[in-house]
Amino acid sequence: MYFDCSEPLTLLDNFEYEIKKNSSEFRFLPEEYILENEFQQEANSVVYSGSKFKLRSVRNLAPDKFGASKFLAKKIFSTLQADNIKDKETVGQLLKFFKGQRAIEFHHLWEKLITYFVVSNQIYGIRIFLANLKEVFNDNLNVLRRATSEEMLLINSLREYLRVSVAVALALSPSSLDERLTKLIREVTNNPRAQVSNLIRALRGSNMIRHNYIFLPLFNYTRFSTENNFSLVDKNLSFKQDSNDRSNLNGFDFEDYIFKFSPRFVHFHEVALYVIRKTLYGFKHGLDNQKSDLPLPNFTNYLDEAFELFYKINYLHSNKDINPNDEKYKKLKDQYFAIKSGSYPAKPYVDLDELVIADHEKKKNLKVALGNIMIHHENMQQSYFKKPIISGRRKAEINSLLNQVYTESKVQKVDLFVLPEVSIPYKWLGWMTEHCRKHQVMMVFGMEHWPINNIAYNFIVTLLPTKVNSYDPGEATDRNFNALIPVLRIKNHYSPREVKELKGYRYNIPVPSPNSYHLFIWKGLHFAVFNCFELADISHRAMFKSKVDFIVASEYNRDVNYFSNIVESVTRDLHCYFIQSNNSIFGDNRITRPGKTDSKDLIKLKGGKNTTIVVDTINIDAIRSFQLMDHNLQMGDKSFKPTPPWYDIDELEKRMGFDLNS
Repeated sequence: MYFDCSEPLTLLDNFEYEIKKNSSEFRFLPEEYILENEFQQEANSVVYSGSKFKLRSVRNLAPDKFGASKFLAKKIFSTLQADNIKDKETVGQLLKFFKGQRAIEFHHLWEKLITYFVVSNQIYGIRIFLANLKEVFNDNLNVLRRATSEEMLLINSLREYLRVSVAVALALSPSSLDERLTKLIREVTNNPRAQVSNLIRALRGSNMIRHNYIFLPLFNYTRFSTENNFSLVDKNLSFKQDSNDRSNLNGFDFEDYIFKFSPRFVHFHEVALYVIRKTLYGFKHGLDNQKSDLPLPNFTNYLDEAFELFYKINYLHSNKDINPNDEKYKKLKDQYFAIKSGSYPAKPYVDLDELVIADHEKKKNLKVALGNIMIHHENMQQSYFKKPIISGRRKAEINSLLNQVYTESKVQKVDLFVLPEVSIPYKWLGWMTEHCRKHQVMMVFGMEHWPINNIAYNFIVTLLPTKVNSYDPGEATDRNFNALIPVLRIKNHYSPREVKELKGYRYNIPVPSPNSYHLFIWKGLHFAVFNCFELADISHRAMFKSKVDFIVASEYNRDVNYFSNIVESVTRDLHCYFIQSNNSIFGDNRITRPGKTDSKDLIKLKGGKNTTIVVDTINIDAIRSFQLMDHNLQMGDKSFKPTPPWYDIDELEKRMGFDLNS
């Protein structure tokens, strides 16, 4: 084609638009009510000879490879998110589509098709699909007899491709392979000695499987996986231990060869979640106690442990000890995070760690999306029973919120997304962190209680995205890739109602010893996160005076009036913005600031049956500039209420990165 620079580049513009549209399709999370009716539209495209709005212009209905692939990818991910529900309608549509000549034409989608049947535990779909393929080969038997040697080579390659496709999919769940399936594979591939089971074992042992489908991050690296045929897509794996079992959880350990032969780059957040899970299952004291308060050691040091393991897998390729003076190690770690341990002289004293992330970028304002969502008590109860509700309906609700955040980001990127306490099932932590890493949106939310070894953990989760300069810290490059630092903190003060209910179900209450908080420094912004009843501790709130630009509170709180008074106090006493997310049934979802009564609330919301987000921007640069002035200038400015007595200007200048008195 010839393009004249003086003429409109319509074809190129349209081509670029289609590429962007298709790539953005994979950024949206699947919503089930759309998927239910999507396959026929996605897998087939209408060919027109004229206007798209006239029936006489329709010339043909052509299969769409990209549309079919996109549908399968969404369906697999949707199934991995939620509880398995037999979807016979989708299976029927897929089997009808992958039939006859079209099954051969779309051979590059065989693995993805079979993977869907595996993750949805609908193995009968594989049998029917293989039987259909066998019929296609048999119908063309005369053609095969007349085929040249080159054509037979292609046909045999296609059969081998089928064997490998089946093996790669079944390596996620080897127990799904039975004698009937093995027999069908041998018949379709025309190889009576075809050994799919050996190939599955080889793929599983070498870790050459589809890691993005594994439900628990890095579970395939552990001895639980390498020594057993556990399904890696099982959302209900149990690590229950007997009270007499005092082993060192060897099943959570990695095989030595895993460090040397990891087939891909392992992201930091995956290692952090693995270390968290291993650490929690290592606290066995709960097996000996019933309905008690259980002091636990400080949980915040898992980030350092996780980074050491992350470095061994990706850079050291060995389980050897790391040299603390290794410049490459220190340089890489600084790109991810820096921790400065500290304490606050309360009684009893509190660990106050300073966590610095993405400090190379300095933001002057923060666009915040506040989730307005109902939190149902029955969902919380199911987590107590270790059967959290991860239904398609609930998944669609959360996906809808995350898609709204992404849509809103097209105008101006959303920086922070906040949800209430106990709003996310612990089983969804893996894919939530991966979504956050890809989209680079900071999130704060409360997880439903996570019961392990008779201890009921209430975690506040802060997901902090960043960009790292290169996979190789010794390489000078401008290339960046997305990374994520997941911070989970045990709730310091469980509410009286919460304690009563958990002990009623015979759980121990973890008591962090000592209490701990983080002072987050993300892209130059300083903030702290509170988990509901923690706000009632005035000494804990006072720790952050002069130190923060904003406070984030994630709550499940009926006593709205009491906490509303706390919010009013915090914004004035600490002189900062306050972002509060509560169950929409109780209300008082808000973003507020130390300002006049008629203008202090940027957002204040209660109720509504629909799940949605509300968005506003807080001006960090403006409040810092105001705080720099003395009381007389502040009284004349009136954009904010004046700072409280003994507001520490040195701390403010430290946040802003300069010193007026130097």
